[in-house]
Amino acid sequence: MNISFLLIISLVAGVALSQKAYPEIPQQFTSDVSISTSMMPFPTSGQMYYDFNNLKQRIDATFFGQTSTTLDRHDLGLTFNINPSAQQCECKPLTEPMSPMTVYPGSVFNGVSTDENGNQVDGWTIVATAQVNITIYTLDIDPNTLAEAVMTTFNPDTQTTMTFSNFNPGNVDPAIFAVPSYCSCPTPAPPVPVPTTSCPNNPPRGCSCAPSLKFCDQVNYPVMGEGIDFQGVDQMVETMFEAFTMTTNPPTTCAENTKAFLCATMFSACTSNLIPVLPCADLCPNCSCGGDQQSCAAANVANQTLGGCTNYGSVNFC
Repeated sequence: MNISFLLIISLVAGVALSQKAYPEIPQQFTSDVSISTSMMPFPTSGQMYYDFNNLKQRIDATFFGQTSTTLDRHDLGLTFNINPSAQQCECKPLTEPMSPMTVYPGSVFNGVSTDENGNQVDGWTIVATAQVNITIYTLDIDPNTLAEAVMTTFNPDTQTTMTFSNFNPGNVDPAIFAVPSYCSCPTPAPPVPVPTTSCPNNPPRGCSCAPSLKFCDQVNYPVMGEGIDFQGVDQMVETMFEAFTMTTNPPTTCAENTKAFLCATMFSACTSNLIPVLPCADLCPNCSCGGDQQSCAAANVANQTLGGCTNYGSVNFC
């Protein structure tokens, strides 16, 4: 799946002024999870460990009495399928971006429904393109608690539903994401940012240089992906931003901060091995808009050594 599409967040027109406040879902958590997909007849269940800001995810799943571990190290560009009891390990390249479990400013509120656990939940569309649709559901009585995530892809049509329970926000022990010693897969070199001097005329393979953009007019660095509809994405970000300002009426600094964060999210900087680079931590809207810093989908300071982070503009908000 093209990386650019998973990072595109679109809005439908006419967002109601009565829309709920955006949830602040922590970007590090542990939770029980049940996963069902239209491609398999039976769901799997287990434990999920999630650290979006450091690009790491682990799921310990039980299927027919057997436990297996899927360790996704997006920071390394590798996924590991592990059988702990037999100490067996298989690794494969990981090229798709990590799925966000966050509600960005400007996301569309879809109303209240009932999830698979019988909970009343609020639905938010965070990604809606011709290729993929991602909807996040949070508890109606506790909007910052993740309840369900549904990803639908088209051509071919598949749907994956992740239902969460016993949701525990907070830091995850880094040892959880350690690669077992019996995994003999080579560790790739850490990604490095592509020189900004490669734009406007010499983008490396897998990267693109933006033309003059109307809204995100400071995207002067190589952007992740090829064949990007820059003008279309720019318009989506502008529509998103307008929905955010219309529903929240933010102070000027908060509005500027949110614009920079959205532009950096949508136009991710390129690295040497095409690993998505999250916005820099000082672009988090929490800095000037308030809210929980742990809910911001941006690169932790420690993670910025793994290929840097996407900066936008020259203003530091934190």
